[in-house]
Amino acid sequence: VVEKVAHMEKPSAEVTDIDIKNVSMQSITMESAVDITNPYDHDLPIGQISFRLLSANREIASGTIVDPGSVKANDKTGMIIPVTVPYDFLLNIMKDVGRDWDIDYTWEIGLTMHIPIVGK
Repeated sequence: VVEKVAHMEKPSAEVTDIDIKNVSMQSITMESAVDITNPYDHDLPIGQISFRLLSANREIASGTIVDPGSVKANDKTGMIIPVTVPYDFLLNIMKDVGRDWDIDYTWEIGLTMHIPIVGK
């Protein structure tokens, strides 16, 4: 059983797009589009989505989306993950741009899924 489980296809996720949606004097809102692929014959409920946005190893923003829905069976399901970055961190990002003319950032996204091993 262990060997069979180790070699079975697993759900996967891919960030397909990151957009800036809103800019204000207080913050900037970014959205990440994520496609989640479910290779199984039944829907997979997502317990939560956790995310962190980092720049130069500093956490800029983080959050959790609880119970965002399910991933359709044998299909891709798209999810949008919004993050709001406070204005004071935007100043730090602008300093980074001024230093090397690019923005180095990492967007970590974690999915907690309920995957049944046997049966439903």
